[in-house]
Amino acid sequence: MEIRLDDFSASDFDLKDWLNQQFETLDADAIYDEKASESSQRLTRQQEQDNQLQKLTTQLHLLATNAQQNSDRIKARFRHQTTQIVRDLAALGKLVHETQLTVATFSETVNARSLSAPAVEEIVNIDKVRYQLERSVLAMEHLRNYTNLPQKISALVDAGELAQAWRLVDNASSSSETASVGLSLEDVQRFSSQIEAAAIMRLEEPVANHNAPMAHDICQLLAAHGLDKIIESTYIRLRSEIDVRQLQPAITECRDNMSDNIDTVLSLISELVTQERAFIEAAEITHDAGALLEALSANFIEILQPVVQRKIDQIKSGSISEFGSDFGAQTRVDDRQTVTRVVDLYQNLESFYRNLNEVINLGTLSVGDTSKQSTTSSLLAKPTPRSLNLLFVPFVSYMGSLGSTEVDYIRSGSLLRLKRLTPDYKHIEAYGRDASAVLLEIFVDVEQALNRISALVPVSKKRGAVTEIASIVVDISVHFTDMIRDVAKRTGIPLAVPDDLSGLFNLSSESGNSTGSDPIYQTLMSSEKLDTVSSIVGISLLSRIFDQYASALSLSIDKKWAELLDELRQQRSRLSLSRNGSASEQDNVDIAESPADSTKLLISAFMESCATVAEMETVVISPLLVPDAPLAPPGVKSVADAGNRLSLMTASTIYFLLTSVFRPPLARIPSLSIWHAEIESKSSMNISVPVFSSSPSEEAVDIGEKMHILLPELEQIEVMDAQYTRSVDLEGVIPSLYHYIITCMEGSSGGKGTGNGSEVLDSSSSSSSIQTMLSLTLNSVSKSFAKQIATINRSPLSESGKQQLSVDIDYIASVISAFTSTAAPEFRFIKLCAWKYSYQNHDNGESLDMPSDLVSEEADGPDDSATLSEFKEKIQKLFELQL
Repeated sequence: MEIRLDDFSASDFDLKDWLNQQFETLDADAIYDEKASESSQRLTRQQEQDNQLQKLTTQLHLLATNAQQNSDRIKARFRHQTTQIVRDLAALGKLVHETQLTVATFSETVNARSLSAPAVEEIVNIDKVRYQLERSVLAMEHLRNYTNLPQKISALVDAGELAQAWRLVDNASSSSETASVGLSLEDVQRFSSQIEAAAIMRLEEPVANHNAPMAHDICQLLAAHGLDKIIESTYIRLRSEIDVRQLQPAITECRDNMSDNIDTVLSLISELVTQERAFIEAAEITHDAGALLEALSANFIEILQPVVQRKIDQIKSGSISEFGSDFGAQTRVDDRQTVTRVVDLYQNLESFYRNLNEVINLGTLSVGDTSKQSTTSSLLAKPTPRSLNLLFVPFVSYMGSLGSTEVDYIRSGSLLRLKRLTPDYKHIEAYGRDASAVLLEIFVDVEQALNRISALVPVSKKRGAVTEIASIVVDISVHFTDMIRDVAKRTGIPLAVPDDLSGLFNLSSESGNSTGSDPIYQTLMSSEKLDTVSSIVGISLLSRIFDQYASALSLSIDKKWAELLDELRQQRSRLSLSRNGSASEQDNVDIAESPADSTKLLISAFMESCATVAEMETVVISPLLVPDAPLAPPGVKSVADAGNRLSLMTASTIYFLLTSVFRPPLARIPSLSIWHAEIESKSSMNISVPVFSSSPSEEAVDIGEKMHILLPELEQIEVMDAQYTRSVDLEGVIPSLYHYIITCMEGSSGGKGTGNGSEVLDSSSSSSSIQTMLSLTLNSVSKSFAKQIATINRSPLSESGKQQLSVDIDYIASVISAFTSTAAPEFRFIKLCAWKYSYQNHDNGESLDMPSDLVSEEADGPDDSATLSEFKEKIQKLFELQL
């Protein structure tokens, strides 16, 4: 039995027919013993068939094994002899082609013959042969492609035709017959890696030379195979190396020579990033061009950061290394320059990064998706860029503590100089000139510091920084307060006077020296009293300057804080619109077209130590905008309070000095024995006669005489104040002393007039101010006189006492009426009681008309306050009247 491979490859091979044929062959080849019985023959035949079947199975197994080995051997030989096989196939193809031509010619010849039966049979056979030849041609062509594909791919790669090579690999890898007639999976991976490496290598040259067209083709090829990250990493690596080499000389020069400005390096970085942007747009390197430029910028800034840090360190340590650690007046200029130089550097870098971000910003690039996505929306959850972090990290701690730094510099500079000025109270004018100049410098420093804090300090730290700045103003107020108290101690002014801010009109609240022997209770004819008034007027001028500066500063802080809150509200609204997507199209355009605003948000988030803008909105912005949040820092109130309190203290002290001459006689009035004495007049015959007239008491005369000299003293003090104001070149800028005191008096009475029953007069001019002060002072004296009368120990008064009191009241009223037409309500009431008493004891038969001012006083009774009602009740008991 012979088994041939051709049997299995025939086109008409049938397995059942083949097996039946093999069984027939086995039965024919079997040898039997004809002499044996039929049963023995049948058994023998069965055994023989089993043996033949076993032999057939063994042969088939050996055939399969040999076929596999031959196939493997052929494959191995095929792989090693590909070139020879290609040549053989080419030759075979040539022969097949010639055979085809011969068959075609023969077919034409046969067709020309008569179509006899034998001819038809030959034609059929020939067509069958031609069909098989055509299939052979196709098979050989497919085999030729298989054997030639690796060489073709390699040749294309060597020739630089990477797109065609990759296309062949892609076609082979996508074929369903890859394992049988195409490239193997290992070949596909190998060629893909080879082409990828060649493409990346090919990309390096155009990227290095900024050859946009060539880079574009290679980038498109790599991007088509999902290698965008490879493109980006290759670009960043190459351009970072090249551009950093270009930056290095400028950075080295800036580092070695710290006096040079950093602008050269910043300009070069901006120029390089702009060039890279143009190249990315032209080459269409990636859809995420913004991220590519950001990574490149971060690499540039990374080598710049040590220079920035060193520059800051040298600026901060400049004054110490040059002048030592004593921050006195000598180093003040250096200290101020330290803050200015650091702030200038920060603002310079902020402006640089704003321009850089405009270049990097996706909204300005034409690569990839051109939809107008909101820039602010993309910023919400996006971490702050690495380039920003590297650039501004040296400033985080400095800007966070800028308020403390500014305060330290002011305390060690202009404020220290103010405290070091020694006042000469006998020659206060010179001190006023020096102190006013330093005071102006302090507030200039404070205003500049406030501007820097508003612009640079993180929002979460602004409240504390403003409060620290306000402490400077409080220190100035304390300094002048200590000066006033020092003058009070040295001159005998009761220490309660500067602090008695609510008792400006109550001259009896401090009795003073009842004998009036101290100089402060004398008139200005006393040189000691004049020196005291001069020193207080000088300090008052400084307090007015301070009050004006402090008020302006308070308004400035209020304004800046309101602007900050408005800005935060706008930021929150824009972020909310961007997050919720509910903004109109115009809103989105506005947001997207504000890269400067987005840069400010990013820098603010980083300086607040927030990872994202959204975190800053939650942690910093929202708490400041809650309904119950304070509208301004507590420092604003302390600034305003400092100016107001110092104003009231100086007003109280000066007013005390103006009215101190009245205090001793007023203090003696309640204890005079005359109020309860019974005085009878005797005739020469020692007969008692009525007392028809009385003279004003000694105390009333003393008060009246000092009222007469009050106007000249007011004029003398006004001249003194005008002279001091001119010496500091602030005439017409700072309110006059009397205008200042009047304003404080009106403020202390709740803004409802002077509290003395006098009308508020126009105190804008010098003459009206003196007149207003004269009226206020006289009314205060009359009010205190009336209150002192109400404190007489026992009531009612004796008849002589009532008569004496009526005389004293009429006398003082006549003096007051010579200078002013107004009077305090209390004085008007005791004047009414004195008139009632006189009317009741008038017995000459003539009628007495009530004065017009008393008629109005009598009609005002129902509207009296509880205090005034109590006062009137006491006065009525003294006169034993029922009104």
